[in-house]
Order: sequence, then structure tokens, then C-alpha cells
Amino acid sequence: MVRKQPFYASGLLSTSKPEQKEVEHRETAIEQISSFVAFFIYLLVLKSYLLPLFIIPTGSMAETLYGAHAKHVCPNCGVEYPVGMPLASVPVIQCPNCRWREFCESAAVPRSWLPRLQELGARVDGITGPLHERAGDRIMVHGWTYEWGGRLEPQRWDVAVFKVPSDGHTNYIKRLIGKPGETIEIIDGDIFFTDPETGETAIARKPRHVQETLWFRYYDHDYLPRRPAPSAAYHPRWVPRPNDVGWSALDARRPVFDGLGGQRGEIQFVTSLGAARQPGEIADIYGYDRVYAEQYLGQKVDRVVPVQHATVTDVRLSTVVTFQEVGEDGYVELAASKYGSEFYARLYGDGRLTLERAPWSGGARELWGSVALPSLAEPVRLALSNVDYVVSIEVDGEPVLASTSEQYGITAAQARERLSRKVAPRLRVAAENVKATFAHLLIERDVHYLDPGHRRGGAVGYGGMGNPITLGPDEYYVLGDNSPSSLDSRFSFANREDEAVGAHLRPAFRRGEYRLGTVPADQLIGPAFLVYWPGTAELVPDHMLPRPLRLLNQLPTPGGIRWIH
Repeated sequence: MVRKQPFYASGLLSTSKPEQKEVEHRETAIEQISSFVAFFIYLLVLKSYLLPLFIIPTGSMAETLYGAHAKHVCPNCGVEYPVGMPLASVPVIQCPNCRWREFCESAAVPRSWLPRLQELGARVDGITGPLHERAGDRIMVHGWTYEWGGRLEPQRWDVAVFKVPSDGHTNYIKRLIGKPGETIEIIDGDIFFTDPETGETAIARKPRHVQETLWFRYYDHDYLPRRPAPSAAYHPRWVPRPNDVGWSALDARRPVFDGLGGQRGEIQFVTSLGAARQPGEIADIYGYDRVYAEQYLGQKVDRVVPVQHATVTDVRLSTVVTFQEVGEDGYVELAASKYGSEFYARLYGDGRLTLERAPWSGGARELWGSVALPSLAEPVRLALSNVDYVVSIEVDGEPVLASTSEQYGITAAQARERLSRKVAPRLRVAAENVKATFAHLLIERDVHYLDPGHRRGGAVGYGGMGNPITLGPDEYYVLGDNSPSSLDSRFSFANREDEAVGAHLRPAFRRGEYRLGTVPADQLIGPAFLVYWPGTAELVPDHMLPRPLRLLNQLPTPGGIRWIH
């Protein structure tokens, strides 16, 4: 949902000039008033029809766009992350990097509440004071481009503002996913669409500039947790594979491999407590969202349970590699799996780079591509990603190798079948016959669109697996980037179906001309393109000021101004 930004006109200042020989023409009072009115009307038209301004109030598009939120630094790993405000009735926040959970003490929820919440099932690792609430991002929208059509018509992956069908007045903002005539189905977090002209069904792949926005930081080794998070039974880290040698400083920010003349050594990402070595969990965690959900017995909260999260298999693994010494055919390698396949980005000390694939269970590797890089005298950022069934390798932020549709692809039927044996991806870093350091080791995950499944009352969500939605000639399908916490086309923008159709659409709904789960074309306002004023920070910590003065404790954050993709 977005809220219209009020407009304020500033006063105009005049400057005096030295006396001149010739008499200057001076506007009369009526002329000056007319000029001001004309200028005001021009700005009003510009704001209302060409570049309307909005405020984001909620977190359904986090972390692309922030609604009302606070920023908090995790005391366990040091990561700063956004938290949706106001907090839920169970005021517990969770670091998305290390899962450290904290109870947020405030005037509304004092520390004395914590024992009762613990009795109900809430588990925390620490306690923090009140959070400083910031307003949502203020954005600019092109309010005219969709009217022109042609190359400016709505495109898949646009971040679009529209009038919500449930009332026709409230402005919502979501990502445009389905276009007129298409059939949309969410399978395993991906979007599958059927082209109305060809009748062919394919996975919807995101353009690179959109994908860069939708990579969410999952575990950043620059922010190592000081200790595990007992409340979540979670401990992200890199560990050597059994019997592998050569690795050191894994508990520091720059792991080192020293294996000149030695055997291959691997490390693997794990998240379980203790000595377990199974692949680490990759889930659609948002620090922005609530941690616990209430379970009711009648009208009374009986217990609270952790919010469940989906396993994500689309990931990007990256690091900055510095070769210090290289033996014959020495290399470093990144590896990531998805279902029955393992994919490898191998960089040799002489500059050769290869993309390879092998079965998960072992076996001969297939060479999918190779390229020669220039000198590796300087550190190089190497990244291996698997997203929307395309495997690619990036070097210093630029793609250099990628799988082809013949090598790697997916059908909707195959995607449905694979869900029955879904496992977390296995992420590894390996090296052989080199001495090298690995800085800024980072795991990112793709956005994972949740299947709506069955709603309250037994109704099936729109566009979910097994219940695809076919759009009419003037209908669109939209989703929020914060999929676990977005009221979008999957739920027809309402918690109950009897609230999903506003008075402006009821006649069309009765005639069968409007269908739930869609946005009519004439309700689209335009694409958002700029965050011109992000939420403010604290001048000083809130706790240092009397409560009435905290409203004035606002520090502009121009560093948050950004384009919207």
C-alpha cells in the first residue's frame, strides 16, 4: 500500500538591485498574484498527473522499498537490518544474518511482559531498548507513461502503483508479474507463464538490473556471529569437509587456503548447531517481518509459534580471491547445487575460467563453457549464481559465462515434480595447489514467491500451484517482493473474499467482467522510478532525549536516495 504525499509550496524570495538610470517595469500586484497562481497550478498538475509523489507505509515491498521501519544493529554479528514498525503484539526481532532474537522493550511493552511471552513459547537471546521509528520511503512515479502504450506499456517486473480493487481509493505498490492474456502459476518460488499467442509455458526470467535488486543478503562472512543463536538453533559458518586440509582462519573475515603441492581442500556452508555437516539452511528470512505468530484458543492467546519459512534454492555465492602463489594447474572453485545437479565456477591461476556441471551423487563433470581472463595479479571478485534455471559466473560484477537453454532448463511439470524432494542447496568453496585468501565471502538468495495454498475458509489462493490464473485482455497480476508478508494478487488484496471487491467494481464483478486476483488496466497509475526521500535516522540515540523531544530527533539520510528497479 502507498500513501499520497502532501504537497507544500515554499515561499519565493526576491533580491534588491542597485538603482538604475532607466526605470524598470514592475509587475502590479494582480500580475504577481497571477504568476504565482499559474506556477502553483503548474506544480499541482505536474505532481498530480505527471510525477505524483507517494509514501510507502508498509513493508510488502521490503527490502526494495521500506515502509514505516526502524534500523537495528545486531549485537551478535554487527549487521544493520530494517525492522517493520510498529512491532507485532509479540515484540521480538530477528537478525537475518545470524538469527539472533531480541525482545524489544518499550513503554507499550515493558520488560515485565517477557516472562509471560516465554511461557507462551517465545524464545529470545537478548533484550534491546526501544527502536527509533522512521517514516517509509517517499517515491516518485511516472503518472503518464502507461497511457501512451507501445514501448511504454506496463512491463513484467515493473514496480507499479495502482488503485487497489478492494476499494478503488487506496494506492498500492507491487511488482507487476503477469500481463494480459497470460496464464500465471507460482511453482517453487518461481513464476511460470503461458504466452497467449504461442500457448507455450516457460519460466519468467528476471532482467539483470531487476535481479540485482532482488538478491537478498543471506549470510555475510564479514559479519561473523560471536556465538550461535540458541533460540533459533542456528549457527551459520564455513567448515572444512571431513579429512580436507589446507584451510585456516575460517573464524576470521578472510579465510586462507595454503595447499601448494597438496591435495584439494573444501569448505562447506552449514547452519546447524554442533558438529553437524549437512548443507546449511537457505530460507526466505526477512529481518523486516515478525518472528512469532499467535495461536488462539477462543479469544485468548494460548501459545506463540515461530513463523515458518520456505527453503530457497536460487542463490549466489561470491568472494574476492587473491592469488598469492600458484602451482601447476592450481585453481580456486565455487560450487552450488540445485536438486540433482552440482555447478562449479573454477578459476585457474593462469586466468582460465570454466563453468561445469556434475550429478549431485557424483560422476564425470560436463564442461558448459570456458573463457580466458587477463592477468590475475590483482584481487578478483568471483561469483557463481543459479537463478530462474540459469547458471552464470560473474567476474568483478560482470557476467562472463552462462548456461544455455539447451544445457539447463525447466518445464512447469518438472518443477512441480521436484517439489516432492526439495532440499537446501549445498554451497562449497574449494582450492588446490594454490595459496590464496578469500575476502567478502557472501551468500545471497533470490526472492521466493510463496504459493498461496489454501486460505482461511478453504478457498484456494490465486495463481498458486495447481490453481493458475488466466488474465483477461485488460488484467494484470502483481506480487510484493516481501512475499511472506504481502497482501497481493494471490489473496485478491484482502484477508477475506467478501472484502475483495470495492463498490466501483461490483457491477463488473456481477457481470463476470472483473475477476478476483487481478488489477484492471484502468486502475494502474504508473511505474515507480525514484526514492527521493528515504526515512530519517537519529541525531542522537532516542533514549538520551525526553519522550516529547524524540519526534524532533530526525536526521536526513540522502545516501538512501536510489533508483527503483
